[in-house]
Amino acid sequence: MFFPYLIDDFLIQYSQNLKKKDFITKIETQSRRKQRKREYLNEPKTRDLMAQLNRYFESKFEIPRIKHGDRPLRL
Repeated sequence: MFFPYLIDDFLIQYSQNLKKKDFITKIETQSRRKQRKREYLNEPKTRDLMAQLNRYFESKFEIPRIKHGDRPLRL
């Protein structure tokens, strides 16, 4: 499949609108004496990213529903 291409394309498009305030810095322990700072998307932007990625995939692929007999299966 060509998922890596689609994800790369989506992330490049999505990241064009990100601002500094969309990120938070966390300090993580790397070893006993070493710590490092890492940047993460904040919670609202992370939820937005996941929702938009799901919509993006739904627009690109038709995913059949799983059925049990005549009824759709609830997961």
